Amino acid sequence: MILHPKSVLMRGALIWLATIIHLALSVDRCEAQHKSEVFSLPTRDGAAHLNGQVDWHFSAPQKSQPVAVLLPGTGLFNRDASFGRTNTDADLIFLQMKNALVDAGIRVVRFDYRGVNCSGRAPASVSCIDSKIRKTVTAANIAEDFHTVIMHARTIADGAPLIAIAHSEGTIHLGRLLGKEPSLVTAALLIGPVLESPASIYKWQVIDRRLQWLEAMREPNAETISAATIRREFGRSPISSLGPIGAVLPINGAWTRQQLQVQKNEAIARYDEQRRVAIQASSSASFPEGSRIVQASYDWWKMWFTDDQPVANDYRKFSGPTAFLFGEFDTQVDHRRQLKAWSEANSNPDRTLVRVFPSFGHALGQDGLLGPVADEALKAIAEI
Repeated sequence: MILHPKSVLMRGALIWLATIIHLALSVDRCEAQHKSEVFSLPTRDGAAHLNGQVDWHFSAPQKSQPVAVLLPGTGLFNRDASFGRTNTDADLIFLQMKNALVDAGIRVVRFDYRGVNCSGRAPASVSCIDSKIRKTVTAANIAEDFHTVIMHARTIADGAPLIAIAHSEGTIHLGRLLGKEPSLVTAALLIGPVLESPASIYKWQVIDRRLQWLEAMREPNAETISAATIRREFGRSPISSLGPIGAVLPINGAWTRQQLQVQKNEAIARYDEQRRVAIQASSSASFPEGSRIVQASYDWWKMWFTDDQPVANDYRKFSGPTAFLFGEFDTQVDHRRQLKAWSEANSNPDRTLVRVFPSFGHALGQDGLLGPVADEALKAIAEI
């Protein structure tokens, strides 16, 4: 059973502050005890190099340590994965995870996405993003790049256990790999994983997400959802991470079923238009169109509308132990939908650990989307 704290907002603020202070003080101390070695790997298509590093604890016998490879999600991420707004190193969620894992005696492999040359917390800009290279990014070659880094990590492991730790969209591409090569890694730890299809989760985000969370506030047998109910439940719902309460309050005191259906119809129209534009665009065109900084090619963007294969079907073929870590306040992934997809894949539950953190979000911190990663989650990651 998942219990909500009596005061999520106050508890969240205190834990958020404590996490920032703790991590800000501990990063330098941890880094001083770590050794590292850089690498640069050519991509399979020859379009770029994947730059990264392996870290280990100075006091541990290197060859006997397990190896973890960190696989990021959607974003222009370097090896540290800046994903927060505290303006401290606590925002570097893969750096946080690396420190926790290395201190636990695990070697860690991290890398920069192709075309990303930004360092630390530096924001993505034309000075550190190679848009010519980013234009080559497709759904398929993200998985290929993951495979290249994993194979390098296997060489580093040299027979020791190899754990793939993937976040968000990264869990899709890892899943596709494991569906084809079930013994590619020893174990998989998935954070905020996508187990339904990419097309279905994006459609949920655009059409159903907000209305689902509003409906969850509806009192039994009530025909409307009142403003008073929304004010009472807002802080206990992931909808609080999507924007201010004013954005979801009804104008006339309560949302009727008819009004909510109108909102859904409008969302369906927006989704249909997005899908039409994506499908008609050239797969080799830059996405977003007209931007000075290119995220990827339109081939990648089309994945979110056309790939209707549940990722759970791929993980079902994986021969190693699997762990899913979810945040109940996750604004990107509904853990109930993902576990339903997992169940429908007839997966073996005996080798699967599922943990849902009651008040954490997509990066397993107090924000519904962003980091820092909470200490409790870092401990869980390092112990699995």
